[in-house]
Amino acid sequence: MSIRPLRGPGTLPHTMDSIVIAAHGSRDRTCTEAAETHAARLSEILGTKVRHAYKGHDEPTIPSVLSEIAAEEPDRIVVLPLFFAPGMFPERIIPSKFGLPQGTLSGTIPLGGRDVPIVIAGVFGTHPGMRRVMEKVLAESGADPADTSVLLIGHGSPDGFNRSTLDLNAGYVADAGYRVHRCFNEFERPDIAEGLAEAEADGCGTILAIPMFVSSSHHSEVEIPEGLGLAPGTREGPAEVCGRTVHIVYLREIGLDPGIADILLETYREAARRHRTDGGR
Repeated sequence: MSIRPLRGPGTLPHTMDSIVIAAHGSRDRTCTEAAETHAARLSEILGTKVRHAYKGHDEPTIPSVLSEIAAEEPDRIVVLPLFFAPGMFPERIIPSKFGLPQGTLSGTIPLGGRDVPIVIAGVFGTHPGMRRVMEKVLAESGADPADTSVLLIGHGSPDGFNRSTLDLNAGYVADAGYRVHRCFNEFERPDIAEGLAEAEADGCGTILAIPMFVSSSHHSEVEIPEGLGLAPGTREGPAEVCGRTVHIVYLREIGLDPGIADILLETYREAARRHRTDGGR
């Protein structure tokens, strides 16, 4: 089913959109929870179906979803990339999977014998709504800012976009009154051990670790907890850091927070507004 968007800023009256949340996917189907959950929540908010698709490995694939959409003859397709940071996947790979030239975020694609306008929205990690999400996550954790160091854990990327996005969100944590550090699972430094050492140096009794990942994965479920010194299958407990026992609390992946669906809704409206003002280019 296609969607007639809510009227208001950033929408085109009488335009019938097909909305697709586009995610990474994985061979072992460990990265599917966020896309499925947010698509269901947006469908509920908007009162119609919002699809999800994966760039590879998982079902439904982007080509299969485009085949479904073709039969509906929408006026426009709006793609919401479910990625934390800008970079190769949301800005080059995802557009190309939908039939746009790499690096192009809007245009038209041939679909079902028609040329259909398509626009790619922005990622969620750089959206201003992340301040709201981070503040809520911190409040719900119950952590005392006076005795808590926050460690944001990013995936890491060779292009540096993950670092800059992590730094942006670290600023929101600092603004909330917490000591904050960041580290990376791979590609970049500091690594997890170095990030833990920096957090321990604050002398706080608790380190609140937040994986800034889209969904659960081998990285976030196995590698990172091991790096934090937590017992297998646990998300909270004592750990030895630099010769001192500290209490570590490891939260869920940030991309699973319900507030991300609200950001996706905002990015949809912003993409629609951009498509209107630039004439669909």
